[in-house]
Amino acid sequence: MIVAGLQLDIAWEDPPENFARVEHLALPAVQAGAHLLVLPEMFATGFSMASERVSNHAQEIQNFLAGLSRLHGVWVLGGYAKPGKPRPHNVCALFDPQGNQALLYHKIHPFSLANEPKYYAAGNVLATHVVGDVRVTPLICYDLRFPEVFRVTADNTDLYLVIASWPAARIEAWQ
Repeated sequence: MIVAGLQLDIAWEDPPENFARVEHLALPAVQAGAHLLVLPEMFATGFSMASERVSNHAQEIQNFLAGLSRLHGVWVLGGYAKPGKPRPHNVCALFDPQGNQALLYHKIHPFSLANEPKYYAAGNVLATHVVGDVRVTPLICYDLRFPEVFRVTADNTDLYLVIASWPAARIEAWQ
């Protein structure tokens, strides 16, 4: 399976502009043979703590992800803010090549150093889905710092996809 990580300079809280940027990156990736397109955490809005405001774009973002997967006939994984109570959730969704949502994962570990827990509720369920013949488990950003999420899914996962909106100042964590 060919996976394409679509990295973009995110336009702050501007979904239409970010959709255009993703579309510009998606076509060459698909033409190069990608079966799965992976977008960053909160790719359409940026990692904004205006959780109520950015979560209002959830349906629009889901529609974009579903349409992107249908248009190119590939799997697509992307992150966004989803409305919820008591607070919105930082999530990622996986869409199949027909545009159907196959998985929705709620970030388990909000990033405390950015006060994310004040604005986003934590999830509590790990999710895995088979893409082709590969068992894929998505995680979001700060989840990377907690080995237990990897340990408990290791027997059922072939590929971890950790999407992030990560500043250059902490890039060493990816090493």
